[in-house]
Amino acid sequence: MVSAIITTHCREPEVVERALKSVIAQTYRDIEIILVDDSTPDFEYRNQIKELAENLDPRIKYIPHEVCKGACAARNTGLECAEGEFVAFLDDDDEWLPNKTEKQLKAFTSEKIALVYCDYTILNETTGDSSVHHSRMENGKIYSKLIFENFVGSASFPLIRTKALRKAGGFDTEMKASQDLDAWLRISRIGLVNFVDEPLSVYHIHEGEQITKKPLNKISGFERIIEKNLPYLRNHKKAYAWRLLLIAPYYAMNEQLFRAFFIWLKAVSKNPLDFKNNIYYAAKILKARLVYARLI
Repeated sequence: MVSAIITTHCREPEVVERALKSVIAQTYRDIEIILVDDSTPDFEYRNQIKELAENLDPRIKYIPHEVCKGACAARNTGLECAEGEFVAFLDDDDEWLPNKTEKQLKAFTSEKIALVYCDYTILNETTGDSSVHHSRMENGKIYSKLIFENFVGSASFPLIRTKALRKAGGFDTEMKASQDLDAWLRISRIGLVNFVDEPLSVYHIHEGEQITKKPLNKISGFERIIEKNLPYLRNHKKAYAWRLLLIAPYYAMNEQLFRAFFIWLKAVSKNPLDFKNNIYYAAKILKARLVYARLI
């Protein structure tokens, strides 16, 4: 059995219904559906969401939080209740294509495989434009590659062996950003990873979504990634340098230009021969500061 966990937070009923129906429409039928409602108790549509869950499909189990705990805590609530051998997550504003579960299950060709990810379609709800994002396809032991780039993507994309995610500790509720990458890194140390090279999910982009509006969250998340993977990074200077370069522009966005270049210099000292990226990120720091200054 597969446990499909949808987490929702103060979302309109029609959007949540779209997510639920995309799970109900899966060609693979042995699925339990867990809807974790992390909305505030006074959210105007909370009762409608509850009624929707209770009436749409008998497989849906509705679990409300008494207080808002955040997306990671909501996913962990679903994980605790999951009875399936496999578990998959879906953000309330995204959706799955009908054959997602079936095709990903077939990619679990070994008991050692802990996670299977896929390509996805990006849909801009403001412009109506859509495009297929072809992820970097890696399989086997991928930790050393994943530390450079989260090519697995968001929580809405992979199918995961439940015992592997539980062994990895679920989602870290202290992470303010990069929660997905953190979980995938821990899972990739436990088991192997495989992929399906076709789009099986739809990722919705909404008007006004801009991660750069919260640079402190990005800084916190990136720094925690470094902290939690420090033993590996200390022995792999190129990876360490890359993780530092990724943080630096966000310090510039946060009006900490001196700190940004301090981090940049630290990265350069660890991988001085990477001229292309070192120069690129020096320019990116300056650009980030100028662009973000206009945004605020």
